[in-house]
Amino acid sequence: MHDNALVSLGRHYRALDRWEDVDSLYERHLKVVEDPARRVEILLARSRVLQEQIGSPERAMTALEKVLEINPEHRGALEALAHLRETAGDASSAVAAFEALAAKASTPEAKAEQYVRAAKLLESRGDKDGAIERYKQALDANPEAKGVAAALRAAYAARGDVSAAIAMIEREVTVTEAPTQKARLYAEIAKLAHEKLEDDDKARENAGKALDHDPTNVVALMVLGEIAFEADRFVESAGRLEIVVQRADTLPKDEAIRVLEHYVDSLAKTGHSERAVKAVERLRALAPDDPEALRRVGQITFEHGDPKVALQIHTQLVDRFGEKFVGAERAEISYRLGESARKLGDHDRAEIALEEAADLDPNHVPALEALAKLHEAREAWSDLIAVKRRRLDLATADDERIRLMVECGDILSQKLKDRTGAAKQYVAALDERPDDRGILVKLMQLYSEGENWGKLVEVVLRLAEFNPDPKAKGKYLMTAAIVTEKHLHAKNDAAELFERVVEADPTNDKGLDEAIRVRKDLADHSGVERLLKIRFERAKNANDKPAQIAALDALGDLYHRQMSMVDEAIEAYEKAQALDPEGRDRNEILANIYASDPSRFLEKAVRAQTAILKRNPYRAESFKLLRKLYTQSKRADAAWCMCQALVNLNLAEADEERFFRRHKAETAAPAQAVLAAEDHQNHLRHPDRDALLTGIFATIEPAIIASRGVTLEGEGYHPGYAVDIAQDIYPMSQTLYYACGVLGMEQPLVFHNPDLEAGLAFIHANPRALALGRAALDTAEVPPQALAFVAAQKLAFLRPGMYVRQLVSTGTGLKAWLFGAIKSISPNFPVAAELEGPVQQAMAALKGLHPTNKEQLASLVARLLQGGASIDLKKWIAGCDLTADRTGLLLAHDLEVALALIKASEDSSISVSSKDRAKELILFATSEDYFALRDKLAIAIDS
Repeated sequence: MHDNALVSLGRHYRALDRWEDVDSLYERHLKVVEDPARRVEILLARSRVLQEQIGSPERAMTALEKVLEINPEHRGALEALAHLRETAGDASSAVAAFEALAAKASTPEAKAEQYVRAAKLLESRGDKDGAIERYKQALDANPEAKGVAAALRAAYAARGDVSAAIAMIEREVTVTEAPTQKARLYAEIAKLAHEKLEDDDKARENAGKALDHDPTNVVALMVLGEIAFEADRFVESAGRLEIVVQRADTLPKDEAIRVLEHYVDSLAKTGHSERAVKAVERLRALAPDDPEALRRVGQITFEHGDPKVALQIHTQLVDRFGEKFVGAERAEISYRLGESARKLGDHDRAEIALEEAADLDPNHVPALEALAKLHEAREAWSDLIAVKRRRLDLATADDERIRLMVECGDILSQKLKDRTGAAKQYVAALDERPDDRGILVKLMQLYSEGENWGKLVEVVLRLAEFNPDPKAKGKYLMTAAIVTEKHLHAKNDAAELFERVVEADPTNDKGLDEAIRVRKDLADHSGVERLLKIRFERAKNANDKPAQIAALDALGDLYHRQMSMVDEAIEAYEKAQALDPEGRDRNEILANIYASDPSRFLEKAVRAQTAILKRNPYRAESFKLLRKLYTQSKRADAAWCMCQALVNLNLAEADEERFFRRHKAETAAPAQAVLAAEDHQNHLRHPDRDALLTGIFATIEPAIIASRGVTLEGEGYHPGYAVDIAQDIYPMSQTLYYACGVLGMEQPLVFHNPDLEAGLAFIHANPRALALGRAALDTAEVPPQALAFVAAQKLAFLRPGMYVRQLVSTGTGLKAWLFGAIKSISPNFPVAAELEGPVQQAMAALKGLHPTNKEQLASLVARLLQGGASIDLKKWIAGCDLTADRTGLLLAHDLEVALALIKASEDSSISVSSKDRAKELILFATSEDYFALRDKLAIAIDS
């Protein structure tokens, strides 16, 4: 058939939609046409009819393949064949076709396009590696091809090759100029680094770069906000995500929902609950039909919003999507619904929902806790106990289990009045935590209310055991002891517990008192003794004098009346008496004890009473006790001396005064011996007259006398007129002679001086001397005792060292001489500015000392400075004056006369008041020192 005829026939078949006839006509046409170009034309037309009209892509592809047999480089055939193969799912053949097209492409753009088509086909078939290879070929063909780089990055990311994807983006950044585009690329890197690589440092760095180029870049802000959220930096997270939330519609839905959730959580955790609740409405609007989003909205509203709104949302969740949530998720929704109803006071609805939650998920703790609150509000105590026991079955932590047990115990005890059940709960809790003081206190209160005293004591003792505070421990032990004694009637156990109180808290006086009382009740004298000693030591450490006295008195009474331990009783009473000299009852007790065996206790009694008398020299009880003791021990002279003191104090009883009067001498002391130097030092010297100071003044006395430059002639006395006191007719001269002999002293020069008003006075000259004045030369009779007191008193000052006290009349003068002596030996010795002149003068005078005296002075000063004690010249001066009084009494042999002379004395040169002189003289007149001196001189009444 002719070619034109075939073409015309084909038009008719087309008009009639006889497409199979058209195809047959094309097949006949090919048989008669030999021109390759015409054949290609017919085959292409046939492929279109087969594909578009008949719908046979397989036959269409056969036609196209025949075209390519004629012309393998026919672009149209290749394009059509590739399309058909792609549509038919023959990916490999389609890819081959695309690659063939790419190879035939005349421009980079066309070549890249074919490779992209191949890549997308492979990508759609899941061949990520093949797709990546074709995308790379496309970029190699045309580096400027739009979208290819992004597609390749996406392919890398889909394959999990995030590093390669990032490298691609970084490569793209280098060739991108637009700031917004750079920001987008940096943000993409940040997102990949955060989500895929979990490299937050890299993510922060690139997000920062993105914001440098575009501060509003949503992806960069999202990445930084997410990183801050994950690091619990909620303030920063809320600030970053706030902008992102405002543009959430630009994000994929899942990302928008996640960002909103994190934003809301950040607000809630930073205390912006109201803003969080408002923000959650955006989430609700963003996904109104998304059950998961609605569940999240409900959660946020429940946690931070209005319970009424939370109830509405959860009701909607259950009504619309209830079947989508099962198990734990449905239990959680029911819990929130029930808890919201409970907060709103709808208890019936709340109970149904909460019970449902607990049934759906028996491990749902919040549901059980909400049920507990519900039952508590209803005061349904049995139901509350049941819920708490269900909760207890779930508890694994010790603290939680113990808390629930205690709560059950509290309900049973306080609400149901079931003490037995409550005790079981508390004991069970205590088994898990034996040292819990709170539980122990509850048990203690429970047992106390039930009068279960034995159990109460056990609990209180456990409380004491686990309490580190001494005072609290002592209080618990005190309670246990009181209950043990009062209710259990176990005194021995109570005594031990009271003592444990003292061990735990040494400051608990009540515990100690009770321990002593119970030990007394038990007649446990050793225990009482031990406790009383503890009481005394405690009072001593606290410097509590009354408490010390009370403890000692109690000890003395215990030793004396209960234990027959006389020595210990005496020691205790004497210690108490030393602290409380006015304790008359105690003194009487001691007197009776001493009197029971004076041969044993005389020395102890004398020592104790002497110490007491030093504090109160006019205390009649002490004098009487000592008199009694001396009498019973057959020390007549000592007893007589005590009577002498009592008489002079107007405290003597009749028999004491009679004894005194019977043996009182009418003359001065009829001494039969001479006092030795050690007698002066050991017995006659007053303790305040420091021996070192006396030695220093004795050593420098010659220099002091010489420095004055006064001679006897200068004072109006010629040595030739000195009287012989042994032959002089005047009683004072004879008394001086007698006193020198008794005191073992060299006789001084003595002169008569009728112009001198005083009876006996010092002549401060070189040599020193005494002058008898008008009073001594008067023919009127003066009692020999008075003459002896005055004579001995004056002579006492002529002993080595003491004369300086008379020679230098002022304390300042004495100090200058003393400091001069010290500084001459120790030049660095400090001296006050106002004394520097007098001290320098004294030092100059001391240069004339004899070498022997200088050597002696050096030794004495060294000893004084090494001793380190403060120098008290005032005390030394008083000691000298009181030593003179003692000497006068010894030779006067009459306390009454001595006291009268002291009282009548108006000598302003004496440093001690008449009252203190009298006190000191009475103490000396009743001392062992005085008795020893009387015995030495053989003037004692029993000599």
